[in-house]
Amino acid sequence: MSVLLLASITALAVGITLSVEDVWRQSFEKMNTTGEIRNLSDETAAEITMEEAIEIAKAAIIAKFGTPENELDAMGVYPTYAARGWDGKTDDYPSEWEVFFSSRTNVDLDLDHTDYGPTGEYLVYINAETREVETCIWYTNDFWSRAQVVWDCGSYDEVYWRYKQTDFYGQSIERQTYWRNLLEKQGFEVVPEDEKLHALLLRASTSLMFTPVEQIADNSLPQV
Repeated sequence: MSVLLLASITALAVGITLSVEDVWRQSFEKMNTTGEIRNLSDETAAEITMEEAIEIAKAAIIAKFGTPENELDAMGVYPTYAARGWDGKTDDYPSEWEVFFSSRTNVDLDLDHTDYGPTGEYLVYINAETREVETCIWYTNDFWSRAQVVWDCGSYDEVYWRYKQTDFYGQSIERQTYWRNLLEKQGFEVVPEDEKLHALLLRASTSLMFTPVEQIADNSLPQV
């Protein structure tokens, strides 16, 4: 049972209902983080509760990335609810929960996006009207150390997408060969190594040529 769910049950037992703001502030205290508390609509009118949305998000992360539940429970969780037509402009988009898990500590969440560490952060969007997960993303600086777990979950497309990023070359030649063979056997198009590296370097040099120096970061290299 998650820490948040346990806290919610305890709160309900004494007649208290946790709000989105409460959960953000609990996470700020737990992780020693700061940031702007974002909630776009009144969550008490949501089609599914905040606790339900968080549990759906956790299940999606575990299924896609094989993340241990206790690892998620150790993170800060920052939910946001947006009702249909919350911006007053259109009703075309359904009500939605955004659930953000972060392992970062001692940072301003809005300003510091430089080091996600191996555990990283997860962002999940849930259609509140259908309970369907629309998006499930993992931000990490060290994907390849845990790539086998992701592969074993059947998330082959995720591994293939990561293969097309520059950090693929941070592995040993043996591990690169291992993943290239595995992807190829699964039916993915694997570009010859020399051709892929050449394309990466060419696109990187072209991109950097037109990028102001102050905007160049370590992760600014494009994908192929």
